[in-house]
Amino acid sequence: LLLALGLQGHLSCLNGHDITRYLEQRTDGSQDKFTTIACLLGLAADRRGSCNRIVHKALRWHMVTHWPNNEEIPSWCTDIVQTASIYGFGLLYLETGDRLITELLVEQFEMISKQDKIKDRESYALSVGLALGM
Repeated sequence: LLLALGLQGHLSCLNGHDITRYLEQRTDGSQDKFTTIACLLGLAADRRGSCNRIVHKALRWHMVTHWPNNEEIPSWCTDIVQTASIYGFGLLYLETGDRLITELLVEQFEMISKQDKIKDRESYALSVGLALGM
């Protein structure tokens, strides 16, 4: 539902606090990855091409390649959530030509082979490529 609302442009009324509440929503003591994915992609789709800093921070938080190497990956940050986060960057910076985001995404390509934190390298690489193409 969050993804559908974002695609229709109905999530623009959410502020930083509301976004955090959706991203921290728990089911059975752990965070629901599908709620997280729908929230990330819905917010990015709602604010596509806007370079919104709040959504940028939410997406960046779910990219474990920028976490310290010695830090353990939380259970809520699965490979599919990381892939959705990368794809969200493509939507958020759609047709802006932002140099820093382009460099960040190209850096992700380089880090894929170096990082042990990424398990599903093919889908991660595909989402980086799609995000760059947007």
